[in-house]
Amino acid sequence: MQYRNLGITKEKVSTLGFGTMRLPVLKDNEDINKTEASEILTYGIDNGINIIDTAYTYHGAVFDKKGNSEAFLGEFLSENSYRDDVLISTKSPCWLIEKEDDFTNFLDEQLKNLKTDYIDIYLLHNITLEQWQKCQEYDVIKFLEEAKEDGKIKNIGLSVHCDLWDLAEMVYAYDGWDVCLTQMNYVDEAYQTGREGLEYLKSEKIGTMIMEPLREGTLVNNLPQDITNLLNKFEVKRTPLQWALEYLWDMQEVDCVFSGMNSLEQVKQILK
Repeated sequence: MQYRNLGITKEKVSTLGFGTMRLPVLKDNEDINKTEASEILTYGIDNGINIIDTAYTYHGAVFDKKGNSEAFLGEFLSENSYRDDVLISTKSPCWLIEKEDDFTNFLDEQLKNLKTDYIDIYLLHNITLEQWQKCQEYDVIKFLEEAKEDGKIKNIGLSVHCDLWDLAEMVYAYDGWDVCLTQMNYVDEAYQTGREGLEYLKSEKIGTMIMEPLREGTLVNNLPQDITNLLNKFEVKRTPLQWALEYLWDMQEVDCVFSGMNSLEQVKQILK
C-alpha cells in the first residue's frame, strides 16, 4: 500500500480508502450483509487500507434519513479491535439541522453508533451554499471548534457536490477547514468542483479526498466500443479499472481515493 499526507494535517492516509455507502446487503439497502461486509473490510485493513468513510445516512431505507452504516462499522471495529488501526471519516447531516443543539446531538449519536470517543475526520455532508448559510445561523463554526477542542473531532471538513465558486465561498468564510471530499474521475474534470477545485484546495493546503472515482461503476463496466478501442491503442496496457484509478493517483493534488467495494473480488482487484 502507498500512503500520502492528508493536506497539512498530521494524518498519513492510504491512497485507497474504503467507502461504506455500498456494502453488500441481504435484501434491502438497510439490511447489511454483516458476514460479507466484515470479510471485505478485514481483507482491506489487513492489506493496508487505513481510512474508512461512512455517514449518518448510509445504508438507510431512504438516503436522507438515518442509516445503518455507522452502527455496523462501529460494531465491526470494536469486535475486531481495529479502531486504532484506521481513521474514521463520517459526516454531519446538515439538512436535518433545525436548531443549534442538533449539531452536538447528531455528533454524540454518531460517536455512540461508531463506538468511539473521537472521529478522525468530520465533514459537513453534501453541503450546499444555501445549507452553509443556514448552518452559520446555527453557529456551526462554534460547534466544530468546540468539538475539536473537546477531542470529539480531530479534523474538520466539507463533503461537496457543488461548483467551484460555492466551494470557494465556504472556504473563504472559514480558515479552519482541514479536509474536503469531492467527486472526481476522468469524465468529471469540468463537473462540479472538477480539476480546478482540486488545484484550489491544494493551494489552500486543504487535504483532498475523492469520491466516485469509477462513476458508480460506469467507467469500468460495459464501456462503449469506441472508448475501448481508444484505450487499447495505448502502448501501456491497462484495464478500465486501472485507467480510472491511475488517472487520479497520478495527480499530485489527490491525497486519498475512496472506492465503494461490495465484494471480496472487488477489494482484491482494486488493491492489486
